[in-house]
Amino acid sequence: LAERESIYRLLPQTTPENISKNFEQYSIDPATRYPNLNSSCVRPHQVRHLFIGGQQNSGLVEKAGPTRRSVNLFRKESEVRPSRLLTWCQKQTQGYRGVDVTNLTSSWRSGLALCAVIHRQRPELIDFDSLNEEDVARNN
Repeated sequence: LAERESIYRLLPQTTPENISKNFEQYSIDPATRYPNLNSSCVRPHQVRHLFIGGQQNSGLVEKAGPTRRSVNLFRKESEVRPSRLLTWCQKQTQGYRGVDVTNLTSSWRSGLALCAVIHRQRPELIDFDSLNEEDVARNN
C-alpha cells in the first residue's frame, strides 16, 4: 500500500521529458516507465489508516518495506481467450450502424468497429455518425 501511494504521488509530477523513452520495454511495473522512481517515499506507518483488510500485523507491515521487482523485458503471451475478446468486442459495438463483428480479423478492416469501440468508451473523441464505411483510410 505504501509503495502504491509513493507511485501515486509521482504521477502529477510526470511529464514526457522525465519518463523513460524506451516504450517497447514498458510493462505493468512502474519502474519501466519512471527512471527515478522512489517507491519508498511513503512509509507504511503513513498509510496504516488506509488498510482495511483482514488481520493487520503491524510488525509485518513495518518489516516488509518496498518490494523490488526485476524488470521483465519480455512480454508474456496474452491470457485472454480469443472467444472472450470477440464476445467483448461484439457487446461494445452492438447497435452501431455498419458494424457487425463476427471475427477478430476481417470485421475490423473498414475501421468502423475500432471507431465504435473508441466511441463507446470516449464518445467525445469520435463523431461516429459522420463516418463513412467506404472511407477506410479516414476511419483508421
